[in-house]
Amino acid sequence: MTGLVVFIVIVAVISIVIVALTAWLSYSSAWAIVAAFCCLLVFGTMTWWNWSTTYKDDHWATCTITGKDRGGDDGSYRIYTSDCGQLANEDSTLRTKFNSADVWQEIPDKGVVKLRIAGVRWGFFSQFPNVFDVSEVETQN
Repeated sequence: MTGLVVFIVIVAVISIVIVALTAWLSYSSAWAIVAAFCCLLVFGTMTWWNWSTTYKDDHWATCTITGKDRGGDDGSYRIYTSDCGQLANEDSTLRTKFNSADVWQEIPDKGVVKLRIAGVRWGFFSQFPNVFDVSEVETQN
């Protein structure tokens, strides 16, 4: 989630700078319209980004767990699978998910599980689909 927070902060700062420079450089209403359009574009992009990483592709999948650890620079939970890719298990304020530690305990180190996953993989921001629920655990030795 750290990549998303950094992205939002950068976009917010750029928006504030655009509005401040517009107000400082010109009293023209045309520049105010351009600044307002840029702010709307930036916040629209932020909204789309937030939706795509939080709600997009919400589904149940049967995944073969090959390992799990506290990966990533931010210490988030990572789940490695052979058929569902690399997944994250993070709290999500927008989805009111605050039980990452509980979900983490339900996921075996190896085995076949049914996971409810949402989100998409964004390599540039180190974002992974998030695991929201676990069911039908079949552990392997």
